[in-house]
Amino acid sequence: MSARADAWLDSLGRLVRDTGRARVRVGDIVAAAGEGGLAAAILIFALSNALPSLPGMSSVLGAPLLVFAAQMLLGRVAGGLGCVLAMLLALPLPRVNIPIGMSLSLLSFALRGDGLAVLLGFVAGIVSLVLAASVCWGAWLLL
Repeated sequence: MSARADAWLDSLGRLVRDTGRARVRVGDIVAAAGEGGLAAAILIFALSNALPSLPGMSSVLGAPLLVFAAQMLLGRVAGGLGCVLAMLLALPLPRVNIPIGMSLSLLSFALRGDGLAVLLGFVAGIVSLVLAASVCWGAWLLL
């Protein structure tokens, strides 16, 4: 493992062994991860949405993603698209959770400065927005 990963695991170990804490919050884990903590948190929550799961899980996991994407919005343009996608992820729309989760996973690399992943994330995000709009339009036509 790299030195950065070892340092992160050591800081997580200190959080676990800290007997003065009743709970370990997501914010504590992000702070322990340092500069890559926000990207790691977005990636973890987005990847869990990119996999097929139980109904309703996207709403539960989409709320923290909205908070993290809003933090990303403070520093990067990709955060705007991330916020919109996280809001759509929290809605109970069929067949759009996996593409949105994949888009958010790719956009998490914007915090690490990977240009190709950001470009792919923007393209996948736009495709996800079109897919969500078509699902909404189709539902409207059925009414």
